[in-house]
Amino acid sequence: GSARFSRIASTQDRRSKFADSVAKFLRMHNFDGINLDWQFPGFREGSREEDFENYVELVKDLRMTFENESMESNLPRMLVTMSVPSELEYIEKGYDLLNLQRFADFINILCYDYHLSYDPFVNHHAPLYPLPEETGDHPNAKLNVHSTITYLLDKGVRREILNLGIPTFGRTFILEDPENNGLGAPAKGQGIEGQATRERG
Repeated sequence: GSARFSRIASTQDRRSKFADSVAKFLRMHNFDGINLDWQFPGFREGSREEDFENYVELVKDLRMTFENESMESNLPRMLVTMSVPSELEYIEKGYDLLNLQRFADFINILCYDYHLSYDPFVNHHAPLYPLPEETGDHPNAKLNVHSTITYLLDKGVRREILNLGIPTFGRTFILEDPENNGLGAPAKGQGIEGQATRERG
């Protein structure tokens, strides 16, 4: 959610305390760094409009704290990375990527769940490209990995810090007609839960 992240990022004092605490914890346990996965700045209950700017300040404070810690300890600087959703609406409202990339070592793009199992039609949840019919003004035209990465590069995000996140899981559907089971087939619900995840869809 957003509430706790939003509070931490809201003031210089809170950001500094968080950064100091993180640095000590990471070094104590011999971690290489931290990956921030705020879902999502500017969205969900507890968020605020200032999240867009405050997130940059939070990442900046972590980076500066890690640099100072590295000089004091004479150890390699710990990394600051962040996960960013693939949905353009979330990116545009919550992530000032041109400034975030100044302080983040890597930006991990979560290129999955473009389509979910409660959608009325079967589709791949991490399509590399749109289907042939998903062009122009089609609502799915930009719901694919190629569109997301192209958008980020066109906005000026440096390709050398981008990591493409891929799913190692699938999504399941209950079909309207079991004989019609290809992409675009009508679906009437999420697939039954399995023994591993115990989660529908």
